Amino acid sequence: MLHLHIGHEHLPRAQGLGDFLAAWDPDLYTLIPLAVLVGLYLLGRWRLERRAKYPAGRGLGDLFYLGGALALFAALASPIDVYAGDLFFMHMVQHLLLVMVAAPLLMLANPLSRALWAFPQGVRRRLGGALHRSGPLRWVLRWVTAPVAAWLVFAITLWVWHTPAPYDAALGSEALHAFEHLTMFGAAVIFWWPVIGPAPMRSHLPHPLRFLYLFLALFQNIILGAILTFADGPVYSHYQGVPAHWGIGSDSDQQLGGVLMWIPGTMMYFTALAVLFFAWLDQEDRRASQRRRAEEARRRYAAETAT
Repeated sequence: MLHLHIGHEHLPRAQGLGDFLAAWDPDLYTLIPLAVLVGLYLLGRWRLERRAKYPAGRGLGDLFYLGGALALFAALASPIDVYAGDLFFMHMVQHLLLVMVAAPLLMLANPLSRALWAFPQGVRRRLGGALHRSGPLRWVLRWVTAPVAAWLVFAITLWVWHTPAPYDAALGSEALHAFEHLTMFGAAVIFWWPVIGPAPMRSHLPHPLRFLYLFLALFQNIILGAILTFADGPVYSHYQGVPAHWGIGSDSDQQLGGVLMWIPGTMMYFTALAVLFFAWLDQEDRRASQRRRAEEARRRYAAETAT
């Protein structure tokens, strides 16, 4: 069985797809938090259904949460994680799964209300109080999810971890590598909060400003991807001397990783912008319908009063 390798102890050279598919090595430090994450959601959902008069059924929220959890599992406990220490492009796939797939899907599931119901009543009340308008957790969330703060935290985290010294250091230390993933995922959750606005901090950012928010993130992602794609030499010393898995040399590996960040990463941002655009249109249609109904009600009232 393959084990997580650190430093410059690289994997045996992989030659076929079978080598990749056989490289499963999940560890308890990953599986236990993922199991807790899913377990809290399912237990809270079950308790809410027991209290409801009618079963809630499975909706988009459940699908979003399941998709986010699967993306986390793929990024942290699959062969992608095993080969991320040897291949830069695989490390970029891992980061895209954490930042552009898992984080927004979990936010779209709006999971906090269900997760709270997984706790005993006393704990649930204390957590609910902390998340109340005047509670300390609500105060922290209000500051860290403010659009400017959230965008800066995300951009700084992304650029710091792709600077050569921290990047190489993270690949040389198992603990630092785990901290890298934790901070990138946490920064991504904070980043997506002003766009999606799950409870308890609903986003009041107007849709045009959400477009600008995402576009600026898209722009800096293109810059970083272009730097990595067109670099004259190796940016990260860790990948020097890595076996050419599937015939991919270090130069091609770096270019492929930069292209993945550049093009698929850009397409993910454009997908988010498109979804946001249609959500904005739907919101405007609902508001127009409400205005029409209100106007009709006023006309009927005026007619009845005149009569």
